[in-house]
Amino acid sequence: MILELITSVSFQLRLEPIGSDDRFPSVAFRVEANMDMPSWRATLIAKECWFSYQSLNGFEAALKELIRKPVGIASLVELSGSSTVTITKNEDALSTEINMQDTMNCGISKITVNGFASEITEIIEKLREYPKWW
Repeated sequence: MILELITSVSFQLRLEPIGSDDRFPSVAFRVEANMDMPSWRATLIAKECWFSYQSLNGFEAALKELIRKPVGIASLVELSGSSTVTITKNEDALSTEINMQDTMNCGISKITVNGFASEITEIIEKLREYPKWW
């Protein structure tokens, strides 16, 4: 089941589970970010991003902390140590950064989207409703 983490008119972030490993409690997702602006469109697709169960649960907990704090960061970090999704709150402003880096460290692609702090609640709700096995 695909996790539609962010779905606004101009920006969508989808995580599609494609594998899991219980020996090293982790799950692989195909991560897709789409940004549509009036004069351009950008799409980033990471074919396989591995996240530990701990990182996934920590991301959700950090988002819940952002509700209570005026300033903070929630990051979803891959097993490689790279941050794939970073949500930064500064009072009422929100910045979502999708960062994709190849495993050979040859290049990085990034999309940064500005939004509103109220969007955090929607993201948390989507995570809460998602049928997690981790």
